[in-house]
Amino acid sequence: MDERAVDGGAAWSRAEDFATLCELGARFVEGRVDSFPGWGADSTDEESDGVQDVLAALNRAGFLTLASGRGEPDREGADGRVERRRAFVLGFAGAGLVRRLRSLGDGLWVRDFEAREVGGEAIPVGTRGADVFMEVGSGAGGVELGIFEGAVGEGALKELEEKRYVVLAGMEWGEDEGFWAKLRAELSPG
Repeated sequence: MDERAVDGGAAWSRAEDFATLCELGARFVEGRVDSFPGWGADSTDEESDGVQDVLAALNRAGFLTLASGRGEPDREGADGRVERRRAFVLGFAGAGLVRRLRSLGDGLWVRDFEAREVGGEAIPVGTRGADVFMEVGSGAGGVELGIFEGAVGEGALKELEEKRYVVLAGMEWGEDEGFWAKLRAELSPG
């Protein structure tokens, strides 16, 4: 038997603070918890392959990751159009961590919103030909909070509502390692 939680749902429902949510998020991306609120699978998808260590470090630093994607070199899609992708990660974090992430400099696009705020200007992180198939950067307005309602303890939900909804994206198309390396370096101990 591996280290997976027998009942990840129960672990989330017992969570009473933001720090516990972040630790459960880290364990989920490491494959040690078998569920994440709102996610229909028992593990991350292939877009997280190779960066689980950074996602876990983000969670343990106080950035509850909700979604991420890798920057990939341009490639021809099934329909013959060129697909392009930028690296990104989004989730919830406190204002102090947001300031720290903003200090990482050029090449990292950072937007943050109050937890229930809507609006903002999204940027594409996935295109197919001239069509945008994925974009990030606008306030989720409670949609992301909604996945935790009824799935986590009241104290954890209250603390989550006080956090910032944060979007980080690499500015270069097809650039992956620089984005994740910058985050990895910022979050490494010592």
